[in-house]
Amino acid sequence: MDAEEWAQAYPSDRFLTAATAVGRAHVLTSRSAAAVLGLPLVSIPQEIDIAVTGRGHVGRTPPGRFPFGMKRIRSLSPPMEFGDLLITPPSESILRAAGSLPIGEAVALCDAALRRHYVDEASWAPSGPDLMVALEAATWRGGRTNARRALEFARPQSESPGESMSRVLIIESGFRAPELQVRFCLNSGETARCDFFWREAGIIGEFDGLIKYQPGLSGQRSPAEVAMEERQRESALHDLGFRVLRWTWSALRGEQPLLPRLLRDAGVPRA
Repeated sequence: MDAEEWAQAYPSDRFLTAATAVGRAHVLTSRSAAAVLGLPLVSIPQEIDIAVTGRGHVGRTPPGRFPFGMKRIRSLSPPMEFGDLLITPPSESILRAAGSLPIGEAVALCDAALRRHYVDEASWAPSGPDLMVALEAATWRGGRTNARRALEFARPQSESPGESMSRVLIIESGFRAPELQVRFCLNSGETARCDFFWREAGIIGEFDGLIKYQPGLSGQRSPAEVAMEERQRESALHDLGFRVLRWTWSALRGEQPLLPRLLRDAGVPRA
């Protein structure tokens, strides 16, 4: 990636480029290993996580060649090859990353890992039981409680970090856990699959990450066409007698996120 590409790149791509470069000389672990595995990091780290063994120095060093510092983390696990890089085993990498992240972001990471196992059938991806066994056997201690909470929340049905973080906020705000990715047969004969469904209240919840409205990211369809299709889909769900509640990233952020109020006003049932 040259200087112009770097300047125009998304922060996540910059981090992945830096982690890959560092990974050619070091063993990646935690958040950096998760990134090269293709798992989502909602907040872009300011450090590249690398594993050290034996009496190697642990701790932090300031940014150098890249605008990222280095965080050296003790690991007793033998590294494994992933492409032309070395990383700590995926289970350890995922768990240590989850242990270091806010709970919503940790669940997003674990959801994606489970999806890679159960849906994509990626050969490297651990199952839920595999991760729990690895957590019980772990020799490291920091972050274990948070990693365990994330595993208890994790579901492979979530298809995006926004859905994962929404689900955590829904449950932690005292609302009933929704069904995930429920399919509805529309009057047209087509099928609509929705992110969240509270069956007893007849309420559908949809997290809208807005990325589908960006040019070039929805195949041949223009953003206007995508928006029109979404409106038609929502109208068809209303015709079935359901209420559709939509929200975006802005409803998940801040000290007092908006989503709980939206759910309360819509009549989403409490746990």
